[in-house]
Amino acid sequence: MRRLALTLVLSSAACLDLSSVPCARDENCPNGFVCSCERVCVASSTVPVGCAGGDAGIGGGAAAGGRAGGASGGGTSAGGSAGGMSAGGMSAGGLAGGGVTGGGESGGGAAGGGESGGNAAGGVTGGGAAGGAPLDAGVTGGAGVPGDDCVTAIPLSFTGSTTTSGSLVGLRDDSTACAGTGPDAVYQVNLSSPATLTAQVTASGFTPRVSVRSACASSVTLACEAAAVPGTATASTSRLAAGTYFVWVDAPSASSAGPYSLTVSAAAVDAGPGSLSTFNVTVMNQTVTVDQYLPAGLGPFPVIALGHSYSLGRSSLGALATALRDDGFVVVVPQFPSLSTNATLHSQMLLASVDRVLDAGVGAPGNLGLGGQSGGALSAWLAAAQRPTRALVLLDPLDDSSSTGLAQAANVQAPALFLFAQPSQACNANNNAASWFSPKPGRKTRLTVVGSNSCDPADPVTAVCSATCGIPAAPRTAVFRRYARAHFGRELLGPTLFSCVDPVVVRDVDAGVVTAAVTSLGCP
Repeated sequence: MRRLALTLVLSSAACLDLSSVPCARDENCPNGFVCSCERVCVASSTVPVGCAGGDAGIGGGAAAGGRAGGASGGGTSAGGSAGGMSAGGMSAGGLAGGGVTGGGESGGGAAGGGESGGNAAGGVTGGGAAGGAPLDAGVTGGAGVPGDDCVTAIPLSFTGSTTTSGSLVGLRDDSTACAGTGPDAVYQVNLSSPATLTAQVTASGFTPRVSVRSACASSVTLACEAAAVPGTATASTSRLAAGTYFVWVDAPSASSAGPYSLTVSAAAVDAGPGSLSTFNVTVMNQTVTVDQYLPAGLGPFPVIALGHSYSLGRSSLGALATALRDDGFVVVVPQFPSLSTNATLHSQMLLASVDRVLDAGVGAPGNLGLGGQSGGALSAWLAAAQRPTRALVLLDPLDDSSSTGLAQAANVQAPALFLFAQPSQACNANNNAASWFSPKPGRKTRLTVVGSNSCDPADPVTAVCSATCGIPAAPRTAVFRRYARAHFGRELLGPTLFSCVDPVVVRDVDAGVVTAAVTSLGCP
């Protein structure tokens, strides 16, 4: 709660005009003066009958002040014409002579404080943006106070679940949904993919209410529970689409409030079986077939394009592509021309495949991931140097004899995850794509999967690959796939359901799963 101190210096040669002195309540004025409806000090004998003085509705905390209309709450004339005195208290902008928006229509109306329609007079445009919390006796909530209204909803960013604590003491009552007529607090959750959402609030001094809504300033309640006695209330939703949701913690009455603990968790759900289909693209007079892995549900979806190894075909990335599809990506895997090692041509085929799903409306523009194995990783690398890319996964990448990948390293801006196999005399003997790492700017992490070979990132694997590069092992293949999904998920879908890669690398190093690690991706 912020209070304003006014120091008045009087001289014997001047008469002070107290009608120009701003106030929030009667006690801010000298003896014989009161705080008028226009929030200025006036002689007590001039206060109109029915005007409650300065105490009613300051900060928008009470319905009397928030809904009292133009005279005393936050009407068009009250705060606006007074040169910036907001109905949400005396904003810093008001004192500086700033504002019609402080206490004007938007200050005291729906934009002011959400669902109660002016209950929070001046809540948003009033005291908050212009200068913080309102002046109020006992009520510390209001504009600018985290969690006290829709605009200041506290964002929760987590993987799996998170627990936070707070108190409803001093906050305003912005909503009566879920049988909560007391102070309430608002939290915001962004689901990066379909999930169920559970919110549990525990309180010892009051009987809490908790609800989940699809829109903050509305009565659209997806789940609600009111505890019968002081203790725990839990609200769980059915399957939700990816998007933004709001969790409300509420008290049953204005006199019932206190500290609480809130746990919010998100559980991924299977949107149902996706589909696998094919289409053709033509690049430089060469037509190739592209596998398209399409998730169930409504798009558009983030797009991932994968390039296969020179010695393998598009089906070798089928298991990874299926897993990514089930995570919520549309995945395209073009079949590169037989015996071709032209990584530049292959990179154009990757981008042509991406453009095809964007043109069809199933891919989300601006949300692209690229990846590949061995020579296919080089193709993805070159594509990322040409197209804005949000995530890049390189599975045992291989540069060509002309060091084409190294020549483009400084042009690759995408956050990149390098996943190397152990060097083999027969396949990728020197991990020569490691030279890309240093000149590549920005975020990047590198690791080697212990005991792996060049066939491990693929699934299924041909007998030729096994005979040439080594027999794959399911546990090692799972490590490559786990990291690819985590990096794509974190960068393209967000942190709610996907772990940050770098801490996992550190744990896997300690467990002997990976080695030779450099972690510079960070945790966005």
